[in-house]
Amino acid sequence: MSRRARHNSNDLRELFIDSTTGLITEHGLSAISARTIARKIGYTAGSLYNVFQDLDDLLLLTEGRQLERMHAELSSTIAEVPQNERVRACARLYMRFWL
Repeated sequence: MSRRARHNSNDLRELFIDSTTGLITEHGLSAISARTIARKIGYTAGSLYNVFQDLDDLLLLTEGRQLERMHAELSSTIAEVPQNERVRACARLYMRFWL
């Protein structure tokens, strides 16, 4: 596979995280396996284990990224919305984000 020569360890890490995020978004957490994630980006499951300790390590990092994104969006929402509308705006954002 020619992709292997084009990606360093950090690039590969990001590809795996992005692939995992996409699969969870499209099919839910039950669709996650090392083989499925790796296949989506043209690598083998063994490649995943060269970059991450295990599948749980990848899932924790993926979830952490999503929480960071949600935090950034909540922070900007709070800054942009009048004080009396903040709770509603944050609740709507939270529901939209997780759905």
